Amino acid sequence: MASIFQSLGKTVIADIVLLIVILLIVSGTVGSAVSFSHQWFAFLFR
Repeated sequence: MASIFQSLGKTVIADIVLLIVILLIVSGTVGSAVSFSHQWFAFLFR
């Protein structure tokens, strides 16, 4: 686990994968696709 955070590239990839997993969970829970509004892009780039 610690080896993921020692490389910036691996950390960024892990964050993107985590974001995709969160989007899939939210889409499955809500029952529809997530609308990509200003709030979602603000969440993505933070």
